[in-house]
Amino acid sequence: MILKHLLVAFGALLVLSGCGGTPVKKSAEIRSDAPNNVAPASIEEAPMVEPPTVANGIVPAVTDGSSTTKPMPVSAQTDMETPGPSSSPEPLSEKDSMTSVTVDADLVEKLVLMNGSGPLEICRDAEATTISFSAEVVSRAVGLDRARALAAGVRIALDNTAPGRYRARIIEPELAEREECSIEMKVILPADESIDFDLDIQDSEGAIVIDGFRGNLSITSLEGPIEIYQAAGNVDISGGSGPCEIVGVTGSLKIRDGAEACRVSEISGSVEIWGREGTLEARYITGDVLLIDGRDGAVVQSVEGDVTLYGIEPARCNIEGVSGSVIYKTGAP
Repeated sequence: MILKHLLVAFGALLVLSGCGGTPVKKSAEIRSDAPNNVAPASIEEAPMVEPPTVANGIVPAVTDGSSTTKPMPVSAQTDMETPGPSSSPEPLSEKDSMTSVTVDADLVEKLVLMNGSGPLEICRDAEATTISFSAEVVSRAVGLDRARALAAGVRIALDNTAPGRYRARIIEPELAEREECSIEMKVILPADESIDFDLDIQDSEGAIVIDGFRGNLSITSLEGPIEIYQAAGNVDISGGSGPCEIVGVTGSLKIRDGAEACRVSEISGSVEIWGREGTLEARYITGDVLLIDGRDGAVVQSVEGDVTLYGIEPARCNIEGVSGSVIYKTGAP
């Protein structure tokens, strides 16, 4: 009995002293005890700590249950619009043409001439037997067909409004954007000095040149220079905003509401000029001279008659060779 108790005590002593030792583990078993170093059988079996984050336009390298095939790269140029080629305006085509009408000069006692936006020329021709009206047209438009249509749309209408009274007028086409139609009108008179009539010109703009006209002449112009040479008859000009030059008139001369320079000379008749801006000159006048509101002063030379100046400072005037009296007045008559 005592021997049995000794054996039990001896066994317990061996356990406490570690003589039995801890079993030696194989290397494979050591690796299996480290759960963080265990290689999974495949990527699909690996535990997912958190879901993949997919940004706009970014494809994840590997997604759960997806293929590992590489996606095609996306070029930044595919999202950019390629600018189209710059377009230049289509060039304009040009077309020249002419239209004309005539009337027997013996039938005309008064002519009303309604000119358009282009220049006007009136002259005498030794070979002319009738009064002829012609218009030279230059039209510009996109496409030759359109330019031709514009040129064909210009015509001269001659109306017999009453016995001895005629009206000539330019009819112009309607223009679209970038379209142009320039018209130069010319009136040719017979050279016979026995032929004269009254002429009333109504012009919107453009230069007016008249040479050798016989008869009373009235001009209403909005814009453009006016030149008159060797006219026989009374001349009345209103509203021209361009320069004015009158040389050689047998008859009275009246000019109203003009602008820029005004020069008159060799006038056999009274001269009356209102409201001019710019240089004002009156030379070689046989008759009385009345100048009103010459804002830049006046030059008056060689006048056989009286000279009256309204609203013009004497210090800004050059008066020479006046046979009559020279009177300065304030205000307007």
